Amino acid sequence: MGVPSVLITGYPKFSNFEYNVSESILSLLKEIDFGEIKIFTELLSVDEFGSKFTANKIKSGETFDVIIHLGFSSKSTKIRFESMRIMSIKCQNLIIPDVVYQMGK
Repeated sequence: MGVPSVLITGYPKFSNFEYNVSESILSLLKEIDFGEIKIFTELLSVDEFGSKFTANKIKSGETFDVIIHLGFSSKSTKIRFESMRIMSIKCQNLIIPDVVYQMGK
């Protein structure tokens, strides 16, 4: 195995919120030295282009060992993962399921 690579995405503020904590976290992560782990951060636009950004990277042949999507929910009182989200990406005639389980309800 080569050097591990991690893609971490977040979003800018949207709607009438003053900020989006995922954007703040991305900014902090850019300042940290993770040694030999390659960390790629991307602030996604809150539109169709942003929603397809990661899938398009994978379709174009880019690979990551881990992909972490950061988000913001005004109703959350603690950190949690998305609940049972299933996304399929067609990649060279294969369907790759992306299942994320909610933690810490």
